Amino acid sequence: MYSKQNKQQYINNLRSLFKGNEFINVDFSDIELMRHGSNPNIYGVRLRQKWNSQQYNGRQYSDDGYVFLLWDFQEEGSPKIHVRTWTPKRANQTKDDFSPEDFFIPNN
Repeated sequence: MYSKQNKQQYINNLRSLFKGNEFINVDFSDIELMRHGSNPNIYGVRLRQKWNSQQYNGRQYSDDGYVFLLWDFQEEGSPKIHVRTWTPKRANQTKDDFSPEDFFIPNN
């Protein structure tokens, strides 16, 4: 099941997250860049994200998973992220299943 947020909800949740944590360590690896097959201005970025944080109340949170971002460079100087997904890592998994072709972005 996926949670859908608009930009303002996402920013507000990040703001709250940063206020409520003593520290946040994020490690990115296995970065893969993909160009859309039929739209040369659309790119996908897939990466592994390991997250570890310590909340001010002493509780710890950590996760390990994959992030996919769908970037749109159609408007020069104003790139947009249309999609951001996070999928938890499963045993023996090396990446998520998303690619740029999974999403339809109309040409301008």
